[in-house]
Amino acid sequence: MTATTLAVPPGPLTKLGHSLVCLWPTILLIAAINIGIAGVLWIDDPRPFWHPLVTVQLYGFSIAACVMIASPWEKSRPLLRLIVAVAIGTLK
Repeated sequence: MTATTLAVPPGPLTKLGHSLVCLWPTILLIAAINIGIAGVLWIDDPRPFWHPLVTVQLYGFSIAACVMIASPWEKSRPLLRLIVAVAIGTLK
């Protein structure tokens, strides 16, 4: 008699763990884009540069983590899933 195993869909903690696995060039690219956006926001801001830098870095990496968790490239309606993931990442 052979035992069959059922494929269990990954839970939220498993997806969260998979979202933390990425390549260093990807992290550096996201950080560089965030620094550019912070530079544009800092043009008319009287505060020190690190205020918009911290804000943009937090939002940027939050959105990136939500998109990695949602993984819209594996779904049937990727654009809708991407929009929802970006909206959730923005609200954090």
